[in-house]
Amino acid sequence: RRYTFGYCNTSKGLIKKFIEDVNKVYGIKHAKITERINNVYNEKIGYVVRYSCRAAIEDLLRYTSFREGEEKLPKQIMNSKNKKLKIEFLRCFWDDEGMVGFSEVKDKNGYVHVHRFIEAYQKNTDFLKQIKELHEMLDIEPYLHSNNKIKISKKESLKRFSDIINFSSEAIICRTTAKHYNMRKRDLLKLAIESYSNEKSLH
Repeated sequence: RRYTFGYCNTSKGLIKKFIEDVNKVYGIKHAKITERINNVYNEKIGYVVRYSCRAAIEDLLRYTSFREGEEKLPKQIMNSKNKKLKIEFLRCFWDDEGMVGFSEVKDKNGYVHVHRFIEAYQKNTDFLKQIKELHEMLDIEPYLHSNNKIKISKKESLKRFSDIINFSSEAIICRTTAKHYNMRKRDLLKLAIESYSNEKSLH
């Protein structure tokens, strides 16, 4: 039986942050960071780091299952009175799964409609419901909608998310076709929130 675990992400900064955390918690050195390649288009799609450590795996399995579809939010986080622990977990979730939507669309009458939101996809809907509940413990109002997504779009909730959780500075927009490619997610969110004060001038 192989005891391996790892982490993959399009942001090399988040990979390095993961390496630091693993070293801090388990005291093990990281394996080599390798590039993930799309074999169809022969292009880089991210980075991955892997470890082989039975003790670390057995410890991680005390908190949750890592089988696809069986993930659950650890009760040590869900039931914790430590607010910082909940915030850190949610920040990691959004760093990995979240995207920032900020666009201006002009309708046929010439009016500009501004879309501002953050959302994340999660295949496991039960896990997603737990994520929603964890936000609500922090007085942030997300909602679930079709295609297994959690979304935050109200001005007050976006502002509170930014003030309390936000994205890590290492979380960047890595999709090369994105309008804001290579921009920090937290910076784009800040622009989206600040745009509320300019909304009247957009019409």
